[in-house]
This record gives sequence, structure tokens and C-alpha cells, in this order.
Amino acid sequence: IFLVLTYRCNAFCKKCMTRYYFKRNQEMPLNLMNFILDKMQSAEYVGCVSVGSGEPLLYSNLDKLVCGVLNMNQGSTMRILSNGMLFRDDLPITFFNHRCKWGITFDGFSKETLSGMQYGVDPEIVKENVTAVVKKYGPDCLYLNYTLHQKNYQELPAFCAFAANLGIKEVYSTELLVFEGYEKRLSSYAIQKTPEVHEAYQQAWEALSAKGISTEGVIERDGSNKFACFKKNMASPIIDVDGAITFCSGHEDVELGNIRDSDIEEKWDAFYRGLCNAPLGWCSKCHSRKLSN
Repeated sequence: IFLVLTYRCNAFCKKCMTRYYFKRNQEMPLNLMNFILDKMQSAEYVGCVSVGSGEPLLYSNLDKLVCGVLNMNQGSTMRILSNGMLFRDDLPITFFNHRCKWGITFDGFSKETLSGMQYGVDPEIVKENVTAVVKKYGPDCLYLNYTLHQKNYQELPAFCAFAANLGIKEVYSTELLVFEGYEKRLSSYAIQKTPEVHEAYQQAWEALSAKGISTEGVIERDGSNKFACFKKNMASPIIDVDGAITFCSGHEDVELGNIRDSDIEEKWDAFYRGLCNAPLGWCSKCHSRKLSN
């Protein structure tokens, strides 16, 4: 289950669609969050609750959500996505429970590579925060993600060395995708899949693998490996700040219903079965077709 807790953010990223979204600056009310927790508990939900979209550390009830999920049962886990600016070692100790994992994304490893694309994030501060958390709680409480683009691929070895030196066990990369109709000025950041880029990427990833670090997210040379959410068992309900249920990131306007609807489980099951039999029209044009994961 993917929860959108807030659209508030302490960063301004031109690549991010959240800032264009009509629910921006809204957050999930406490009574709705408790309703979702009660619904998961009554269903004996055993799985992962992922949190993202805005900056979760700006959500006023994040501590209550983490405690609620971890107290449901021993099988429930959390993955929380953050830009790392507020990710400090003085956060509540519950946030560093072994079943709660943080994902910290670097869109560049220096201020220079973020210039003109991302404001409000200082990679040096994020590095300091991550280092302090690992020193206090160990490396298993987080994973790192690197958003690969044309301006930062040469910094990938430095990022990988940083992860390896801290003993991070999970490292991912995602390709910066410029969504048509948003920031065309970012087209210069789109990765050019030249032999030089592939060689740099492959060398960095092999260096991590040699150290026993789990890596994922190889870029495709021809973009032919299409991502099929339903085939990889990755179709998850996205629960928005107002309880609306959607399926696809990027198509949040296509709602299946609301978490408060009495028949929402039946609607979701019917939708999922239909998706397995006949993917939606937009699936063939999915921007994730250029990624292996």
C-alpha cells in the first residue's frame, strides 16, 4: 500500500509533478489516517506501507503512523521516501525500528549538478545527515537512490563510494524522466545513453556488487524492456491525502473510489483482475518502459 501523507515539501524540484498537482500543500487528516490504520488492522494486513510524494518528515502525524503500522503485527513494514534534509539522528527512535526503512534520494551529488533543477536541497547536508544516522543506528535502517541524468552521471562513482564506505546494503538508481508538458527546459538533463554513460554506470554498479551491496535499476540500451506492474506483482493501491484510491503514479486523476467506500475492496479486486487480463491503454506508453525496475 502506498500512502500519500502530504504534498508539502521543503524542496522545489522542477522534475517533480507534485508541485503542479491540484492537492498541493494538503495533508492527510488524522481521522483519515486512523481510519486507514483500523482498516488495515481489521484486515490483518501483513505487508509494506510505503510513504512518499511530498516530504513525509513535514507530516505532523508521521510518528503516530509509524507506531500504528509497527504495532499492527510483526509482519508489517514501512518504507519512507525522503530528500534527506530533515533526516537527522535526533528523530524519534521509533523511526529507526528494524521494520522501518528510509529511502534517501540524491538527484545529484554536488550543488553544481543540482543547479537550475532543484532548490532547497544541499547534498552536503544530506550526506552529513545520512552519515550521522548510520553512525548511531547502523546502515540497515536506510537505502540510497541516485537519480541518474546527463549532468550527474560522472558523479556516480563518488556516490557509490559514499554508500560503500557507510556499509549501505541497498542502492538503487532511477533515470531522470522529463514528463512531456511540464519542464521542457529540463530536456538537457535527460540521460544520453552513449557508450561512455553505460561504461561509467556499469563500472560503478560492478564496484558495489563486488562489495556485496544489492543494486537495482540498470538502464536499458533500447528501452524495449517494458515495465508491467501486474506481471511483477507490483500493482498497489495509492491512497491519497483525501482517501482517493488510484493505481498509477502519473495518473492520480483516475480514481477507483475512496478508502471510505464500503465496496472499495471489491472495486480494487475487480480492477486488478481486469488489469491482468487487459492492460490499460496508457500502460503501453508508460514512462517506466525505459527502466528495468
